[in-house]
Amino acid sequence: EGFIWDAIEYLWDTKFKELCNFVAINGHAAIFRRSNRPYDPLARWAEVQRENYKKFTRGQKTKLTEERIERLNAINFVWGGYSGWNEPRMKDAREWKEGFEMVEKRSAK
Repeated sequence: EGFIWDAIEYLWDTKFKELCNFVAINGHAAIFRRSNRPYDPLARWAEVQRENYKKFTRGQKTKLTEERIERLNAINFVWGGYSGWNEPRMKDAREWKEGFEMVEKRSAK
C-alpha cells in the first residue's frame, strides 16, 4: 500500500471497509456488541462512531467529520441504540442489500 500519511484516516477507512463487508454479508449496518461474537471489535468501533456523532451534533470536538457521517449514512448506518433497530428498518436494509449486490455484480464485470 505504500506509506501511510494519516494513520487516523487509514484506521477509520479500514474499519469502514470492514463495516461495508459486514453490510454486504448481513444486509444491514446495525452492528452492536454481544458477548463473544466475531464482530465485537467492529461493533465497538461502531459504538465510538455513535458516541462521536452525539458530540458532533452538540458542537463538541470530535474526529467524526461531515464526510464520514455522509459515508456512514450512505450504507444506512444505525445511529441509535439496539432498541431503535426494528423490523421496518430491516426491510429497508434488505432492499439496500439487494441494490448493493446489483452494484457489486456490475462492478465485477
